[in-house]
Order: sequence, then C-alpha cells, then structure tokens
Amino acid sequence: MEQAGAQHRLKKHERHEQILLQLKLRPHVRVAELATRFGVTTETVRRDMGDLERRGLLERAHGGASATHPGAHRDLDERRQERVVERERLAGLDRHHRVAGARRRDDHD
Repeated sequence: MEQAGAQHRLKKHERHEQILLQLKLRPHVRVAELATRFGVTTETVRRDMGDLERRGLLERAHGGASATHPGAHRDLDERRQERVVERERLAGLDRHHRVAGARRRDDHD
C-alpha cells in the first residue's frame, strides 16, 4: 500500500492544515512520522512546525510538536477586548466613589 504523501506531494498550506488536524486528534505529533506521511524530509516538517509555532498555532517539543493551550499566549490586544462591559462598569463605580469621597472631604473642611 502506497502512502498518500508519496502519491501526491502536499503543498505547504496543505501540510500545515494536516499538522493542525493531527494535533486536534492527538496531543503530540512526531516530525519523523509526519515526514513519512507527507513524503517530505524531516527538515521540511521542522520548517512547517516553525511557521505554525510563530503563528501561535502549536508548541514545538523535542522530536515533534504539541497543540497550544487555549489562552496561553494571548497578546495585549486580545485581552483588551475581553470583559469590556465589566471594566467600564467598574471604572464608573470607581469614579462615583472618588467623587463621593471628595465631596465628603469638602464637607468636613
């Protein structure tokens, strides 16, 4: 039985999709196994994994890669978009308390 990778050489974006699909099916993938499956060199798979790691889609590990943990490496812009309503409500409460506190201080003077 001939492997799919040997019949049709996958393009880079197809290999990337397949790597990510494999990581959805299991927690860790091996470079050598993917190279055999795709019919490419281990260096090609390592470059693919490097590309995916730079995009935050996987974490490289010795001999392979693992799926990233959701929320592990979120950037500031992503975090800034979270809980906006809650933060605005808290900011409003803070302003209210500061104004009320300033009024009380003025009343005692």
